Amino acid sequence: MMQEKQTPEAGRRQAEPEIIPPGADRTGASRIWISTGPHHTMRIQMTRLGPIGAAVVVLLIGILIAAGLALLLGLALIGLAAAGLLAAGVVISGFLRRPSRR
Repeated sequence: MMQEKQTPEAGRRQAEPEIIPPGADRTGASRIWISTGPHHTMRIQMTRLGPIGAAVVVLLIGILIAAGLALLLGLALIGLAAAGLLAAGVVISGFLRRPSRR
């Protein structure tokens, strides 16, 4: 008969995250923790975003959008320059391949 092999983790339950509603009492907030390994723990605390934090977030989003547009504009300019060089090469090649008239 085959016996089922049991691992040491088979009897343990996985911890589930606790969701605290916004208006709830925060006395139990110190009990919330996440463990990703035997020697690593991380606390997560969620707070409301204030006016300065919201301004910083909007500023960061604006900076990212500006950087993306600058990157796209740079790629477009490089593409136009490459297309111009290719067109010039085609014209020069056409003149050099034309048989000379004597």
